[in-house]
This record gives sequence, C-alpha cells and structure tokens, in this order.
Amino acid sequence: MKSNKVAGGQSVGFIASDHKLYGLQLSYVYSATQANFPTDRAYILSDQGYQTPKKHVNISSLTGRWGNSDTTDQLIVRKHWIYQVSQTGVHSTYTRLKLQDLSKITTADLYSSATFNYAQIQALKVGYAMPRATTIAGSDKTYTYLVLNKKTLVRIGEGSFQRYTKLTADPTTTDLPEKVLQIFNKLDGQGGTQIAETMTAMGNNSYTIGLVDNMDRLTKTSLQQNTTIKTATVSNGKITIKNE
Repeated sequence: MKSNKVAGGQSVGFIASDHKLYGLQLSYVYSATQANFPTDRAYILSDQGYQTPKKHVNISSLTGRWGNSDTTDQLIVRKHWIYQVSQTGVHSTYTRLKLQDLSKITTADLYSSATFNYAQIQALKVGYAMPRATTIAGSDKTYTYLVLNKKTLVRIGEGSFQRYTKLTADPTTTDLPEKVLQIFNKLDGQGGTQIAETMTAMGNNSYTIGLVDNMDRLTKTSLQQNTTIKTATVSNGKITIKNE
C-alpha cells in the first residue's frame, strides 16, 4: 500500500496479512550518552479469538428500539443516529450520537486516526475488533457503540462493557417525542458548520439545544470543540429557533 498522505504524525505502520495485523515501529531514538534499552520493533494482532462484525449491514436496518438486561436503559436508532434519554429533576435531556460506516472511510484516513486507534485498543481489551470493511460504529467521547449484526450491538468504555439487543423495529416511543425529532431535523436541514447534539426540555414547549463542531467522534478529533447554545419553541405546530 502506498500513500502520499501522512496524517497526524503517526510513528507506527500497519501491514495486514491473512488473519494478522502487524504494527511496525517506524522511528527509534538512540542516545550516545545513555544506555540503550530493548525496543519493541513490532507487535502482532490477530482476529482469531476476537468477536467482530462478520457482515456489513445497512444502517437503515438498525432502526428501532434497543435494550440491555436492564430494560430501563434503552437506545433509539433512527437513520444514522442513536438517541438516548436522561432525566434530571423534571427536565428530560435528549442526546444523540452518530453511527459511522467505516467502509466509506479510506484506509489511510482511518488507520492514521489517533481517536479510532484508541477506541480500537479499548475494544480489543474486552475481546472485540473493528475491521474497516464490516464495521458500523459510533462514539459519544466516553463510549464506543459497535454494531455486531442487525440484532446486537455492544457499548465499550474504559473498563466497562454492555450488550444491547434489538427489541423492536418500531422506533416510536413517548420517551422521544415527535416534536423533539422535528426540531433535530429542522436544525439538520439548516446546514451550517455545527450539528445539534443535545436538547433539554425546559417546559412550555421550550427547549435548549447544544450544537457542536464534530459528530464523527469515532474517527475525528476537533482541535477546538466549540459549543453553541440555541433555543427552540413549538407553538401550533410551528418551530421557532433562536440564538441564545
């Protein structure tokens, strides 16, 4: 493989052969005044023994409600978004993260991403791997959500793990009101450089919205993650959005 692009100053090269991935150190540091210690020249990863998405699935097939053994902890999947609902006092907060199809990202861009490499290391620690050709996954900065197949996904964090199964293909639920989705859709349709990530119901059909620079958090890291706050009101079916 040849690439004219070097991204992120990565000092490890990768070569895939059969069921193994070889990581090769591309640079070394020597000292004329200090004793030289042994240096790891390469390390080898194998997909044998790791669970992986066996087949590539269409994101549209994931639409529905998902739950784990604690049925109060549910995920709602619509289009390429995973929605979660949390309650703080009397206020409901709706948060979403973006599912990414890694097969649509070039090999050079994906494996030069420090963000993705960190997520992959955390996944390997709990027995999972994310091959580019078959992986649909997303990140909320704390957890990686890895789709194994149309019925199963796992949530992986630093020292934590949770498995979710698809409960129903119908994503409709009173936990995620239709007007909340309409506000998200309206903001998505306005374009711009920022994307709505969170929305908190403030009462009287009023919502506070947080917009961020980047939602491809499994593979990209913004040098400066700015957050913009907007407000939305719904009256007689009409949505009005204002800058705070």
